[in-house]
Amino acid sequence: QHLSECSSATFLFDDSRRGNGYACLVGTVTEITDPQIIRSHWKDTWWLFHPKGPNGCIGNCKQDDNGDAADDDNGVVVYEFTPHRIEVVSNDRGVAPKWTPAILHKSAECTTGWKLQP
Repeated sequence: QHLSECSSATFLFDDSRRGNGYACLVGTVTEITDPQIIRSHWKDTWWLFHPKGPNGCIGNCKQDDNGDAADDDNGVVVYEFTPHRIEVVSNDRGVAPKWTPAILHKSAECTTGWKLQP
């Protein structure tokens, strides 16, 4: 429900194998409500967690009095993430080795769509 009110999202990925790097993606999410699109992204490994599958509740699912998903409604809610900022540090690969991240911004003026922040 929170993502319906505020579409900002941040994903942080830690380099736990080497312990000296990370990637952070900042952007927005949009709820996907088209059942055909949801089914096209469905993975068989998800059946365990979503027993009603991709054809269950889509979008705003039923809620109990506490605001949690109702027991009889194990639907799937799918969001599309669109990043507009990426931060990367990787000491092993020489990317921002002093822990000041390399920052990329989505840019309309750049032909690749991304511009490295100086």
